[in-house]
Amino acid sequence: MSVKKSLFALLALCGVFTWAGAQPSGNTPRSPNYDEGAARQLKTALFDLKHELKNHDQEIRVLEDRFRNLESSIDQLRGQSQSELQSHKDFTRAISVNLEGKVNGSDSKIDSLDRATKGVISDIRQIQSQTNETVASLNQLKERLQQMEKFYEAQMKHMASLEAALQSMVDLVDTKNAPIQEMARATVEGIGTYKVQAGDTLEKIAKVHKVSLQNLKDANQLTSDRIIIGQTLKIPG
Repeated sequence: MSVKKSLFALLALCGVFTWAGAQPSGNTPRSPNYDEGAARQLKTALFDLKHELKNHDQEIRVLEDRFRNLESSIDQLRGQSQSELQSHKDFTRAISVNLEGKVNGSDSKIDSLDRATKGVISDIRQIQSQTNETVASLNQLKERLQQMEKFYEAQMKHMASLEAALQSMVDLVDTKNAPIQEMARATVEGIGTYKVQAGDTLEKIAKVHKVSLQNLKDANQLTSDRIIIGQTLKIPG
């Protein structure tokens, strides 16, 4: 029997006793059997109620023990969870610091590469500028060389013209001075000259000038008797 049923039975018996006590006193006497049965029922109900209460006390203690065990388990789980959470936080913080260090290292390397790249670009620009200046200087030198070549060619042409004019003057002077020189040499050496005319032969010229044919040939360094019109021959004395 549950506690609720025991309480209802107890309340019902209390009501019976109350109703029995409230009966008017008269000639009709109370029923002793009724009173004893009700008392037994009340007693039984009280016993059952105590037993139920005791059982409930035991159940409550069991529940309290379970509750305490549950609280202890919850506390242990909470502690483990906090420990694991702290471990995860520490691990996450360590990873974050490591990643931050790597990121900072990567940033430093990137900055170094950036500076190195800028330096290389600056060197390339300087080299390009120097190359452009060198090319410009070479172009100017080439132009000067071309101008000097043209000037040299003009000077060579001018020198050739001067040489030709000078040679013409020398030839003219030699032509004018040739008879005088020839006469002077002929006077010194006793040699005259004769200009070959049409119909002349070397033998005829030798007879006219009264020299031997061989002497005439030797004086003019001739190896044969062949002569041409207009040729000047030396006449040995």
